[in-house]
Amino acid sequence: MAMATSHMEDISKKETPDFPEKDLLDSSAIKNNVIHDAKRASDSEHKMTLLQGIKLYPKAVAWSLLISTCIAMEGYDVCLLSNFYR
Repeated sequence: MAMATSHMEDISKKETPDFPEKDLLDSSAIKNNVIHDAKRASDSEHKMTLLQGIKLYPKAVAWSLLISTCIAMEGYDVCLLSNFYR
């Protein structure tokens, strides 16, 4: 048990590595850029027409239609099967 404790103490004593000043990133500038880009993307998607959205995201539209059809057919399945047993 003493070995495990000394090993843990060695790990906790390690310092974080020192990076050159040119490699350090300004996190606030990065966060501001991400927020700005996300807002711009959200605004452009809100201004899209339906046809533009379908052309831009055809796989998402197809997936949505598939899932919606499956959900609707599940509802019909429940109704149809109960009618077959009467």
